[in-house]
Amino acid sequence: MNAATKPQLHIIQNPAENLEPEEKIEVVRYVVPFKEIIAKGNKGG
Repeated sequence: MNAATKPQLHIIQNPAENLEPEEKIEVVRYVVPFKEIIAKGNKGG
């Protein structure tokens, strides 16, 4: 399937019972800008 170039509609009755989805575990990342760390952090040491 390519939704960008050839979108197609497929209707599935009761998808929770009729489909077997593959479980994907994605990594959650948090990116904090260095400037924000400097501005809001306490300098140790």
